[in-house]
Amino acid sequence: MEKSRKKELKKLAAQRQRDAFEKSLSMNRAEFEGLFEFLDEGLAHRDCDGTHSLTLEFLRARRALNETAVLDFCEQNGGYCDREVLNNVQNCFEF
Repeated sequence: MEKSRKKELKKLAAQRQRDAFEKSLSMNRAEFEGLFEFLDEGLAHRDCDGTHSLTLEFLRARRALNETAVLDFCEQNGGYCDREVLNNVQNCFEF
């Protein structure tokens, strides 16, 4: 019985961690997934220029999104350019 209780507590803790992550996002998960798809497509046709040019293009097309908050989140998670947003920030969503 104790083993199953520990397993349930771990599961609950993991869910709380996922919930806290989702609440901390500067835009919702679906919007981030759209950004990752946009970057994947855009970077397939041109090289990363070391900036957030494609990320900003995506955000500016969706005027309601807070560019500064999204870029801050990306940089805090290793996304200092479009390629790094795709490679590093996307990994934050894999749980």
